Amino acid sequence: MLLKTLTVILIVMFPLGLVIMLTPFGTQYLWTTSMFLFLQALILFILVYNSAGLIKSTVVILALLSLSFIIEYVAVKTSYPFGRYTYTDVLQPVVETVPIAIAFAWFSVTVSSYLISEDLFPGTGLFTVSFISSVIIFATDIMLEPFASFVNGFWLWELGVIPLQNFAGWWILGLLFSLFLSLFIPPSKINLPNSYHRKIPYLILLVNILTFTIINVYYGYILISIFGLLIIGLITIVLPRFNNTKMNSEP
Repeated sequence: MLLKTLTVILIVMFPLGLVIMLTPFGTQYLWTTSMFLFLQALILFILVYNSAGLIKSTVVILALLSLSFIIEYVAVKTSYPFGRYTYTDVLQPVVETVPIAIAFAWFSVTVSSYLISEDLFPGTGLFTVSFISSVIIFATDIMLEPFASFVNGFWLWELGVIPLQNFAGWWILGLLFSLFLSLFIPPSKINLPNSYHRKIPYLILLVNILTFTIINVYYGYILISIFGLLIIGLITIVLPRFNNTKMNSEP
């Protein structure tokens, strides 16, 4: 019941978020994005708990939140691994120049991508699932960057240019985080209780991708959005069909 209630709240917040980002008066409410990211993380934590139990799920969320926050802090101070950027005060609260919401975003995108990868490519092995997960994370960042930096000003890139280093950093960290997740929750051990639970990671990905696409296209960032959509479509639609066809053709 709790999971369904939180999911409904997430769905309701989706169009409200679009209104906030597409209207002049909504700028003052951009801080609610932090609530949206926390809600996603909470939903996915409950999913991990249902699959792995309290101890493993607690270790996973604390480790991913801590690691992602530390990496973001180091990145802001040193420009590695993402490039030179600074966070603004739009997302609150901020601790040592890094919004707490960014750690929840990393947790959400990692867990949702990992669960989707396992669901689409069952039985393919730990590394394959983690690799596919990292590609979804990479594609998500492609669409996230103009939305978060150029449109909403959550962070600002030096000279107003997204460095290629940033995308490489996202992919590498996405792979490492996914591999870390697989150590505590191997693909073969994921046991979501019903089809509703298995659909939730897809719902979270869809809500995020739709948000990024609508906002990006509205503000003119069309090509980068198309590129991200093509990668996600390849991973979530084309490759699973190819994989299923190959498995069915094997004796």
